[in-house]
Amino acid sequence: MERTNMDNIDTKLYGNKHLDIAYGNHADQKMDLYLPENGTGPYPVLIFLHGGAFMFGDKQDFQVRPFLKGLERGYGVISANYRLAVETKYPEPLFDVKAVVAWVKEKGREFGLDGQRIALVGESAGAYYAVMAAATQNRREFDGSNPPDTVVQAVVDLYGPTDFTMMKPHFEESDVKPLGLDDLGDLSPEEVLLGASYEQILGLFRFSNPILYVDENMPPILIQHGKMDGVVPYQQSTILAEAIKKQGGKNEVTLELFDEFEHADPAFETDEKIDRIFRFLDKHLK
Repeated sequence: MERTNMDNIDTKLYGNKHLDIAYGNHADQKMDLYLPENGTGPYPVLIFLHGGAFMFGDKQDFQVRPFLKGLERGYGVISANYRLAVETKYPEPLFDVKAVVAWVKEKGREFGLDGQRIALVGESAGAYYAVMAAATQNRREFDGSNPPDTVVQAVVDLYGPTDFTMMKPHFEESDVKPLGLDDLGDLSPEEVLLGASYEQILGLFRFSNPILYVDENMPPILIQHGKMDGVVPYQQSTILAEAIKKQGGKNEVTLELFDEFEHADPAFETDEKIDRIFRFLDKHLK
């Protein structure tokens, strides 16, 4: 199927790259790797996960463009496809993200990557997978009885959902009108992901919430969200930050809310905001 109708980046602008690397056997288990023009590594790794309501998007969507600035800062940047909800159901896309992390740790050295310095960065649905993968890293129920190493050192969550059971209540308590997707009928994106309505599978909705799995092993996380978000209410980020803080210990969470920002607002991509993200990553990966 056509994965995207968004504008794509021009990959020809990046000289040191490896496109369509397979990290699994499925046709959609592909990723693009971009490397700095100078240096030999091993480089810290930024794994970018695109948004798209769980059903759309591609590794070469324009969303990755701001994060390719990491090349100038000495990062290897991976933009990964994961299987979309119109073709498969949860938790298969989550397993894809974990497989990308495992690939970096097992094979990344061949490309000059440091498998002990990895960050997951995601927007919207991609942020959900980034947080969920980090919260469940090396858990037997998600990685099997002999799990590969899926530990990451940092996460950047840009306006991702964290508790599907609270989406409707959060919208009801805010003044922001939720924006629907016309082609979904009566289903929400998260219901498409899970394969049934909220009422039919409440237990699975809870099972799929990142907030349920936050513990003392959660890596440092930077969360950014706009208060005018009509797709994912900003309270989804506040409850995640609160859950992480309650764990205490060495857990580090930084929550940044922006009063006028909407969902996927271009204001998130200003040089100032992107530099803020890389300063966070530099702190934990360099």
